[in-house]
Amino acid sequence: LFKGFWYNIMLCVNPAIQNTVFDKCKDALMLLQVKAGKVNPSLTPFQAFALGAFAKAVATVITYPLVRLKTILQAGKEMKHEEDKEPVSLQWIIKKFFEFYRGVGSALMKSVSQAALLYMTKDQVADLVSHMFVVTAQAFHRKGGDLKLGATSGRPLAS
Repeated sequence: LFKGFWYNIMLCVNPAIQNTVFDKCKDALMLLQVKAGKVNPSLTPFQAFALGAFAKAVATVITYPLVRLKTILQAGKEMKHEEDKEPVSLQWIIKKFFEFYRGVGSALMKSVSQAALLYMTKDQVADLVSHMFVVTAQAFHRKGGDLKLGATSGRPLAS
């Protein structure tokens, strides 16, 4: 039941890596826009898509060996410690290293496309909600700054 539990706990770092990479890249891009003279820097949908894809790719590449180990453990297989007569060479080390990344291509395709769409949509929805708050706040204020609330429109009831 608890096979791979600690791997799952350690894999919680994946979204942290993803969000950190996204935020740092976004901050760098915003700084470039400010230096270029843009007054209100913001990401275009394509920029959010590209940064989201890049951030998820970095997080996936870093944490994929752990995902692979967890999958092997939960499948009931064990990593083979082949004590064969093959000498430890650079070729053997590279072969063992890439064994941990078997299947990373399909995982990257799935997770990168999901994350890219998520970040693109998130920024668009955040901008829309922010705009709606501004419009709503303007609708509830009179030109003089008083709030327009209630059926009496700010006038006291019968005295």
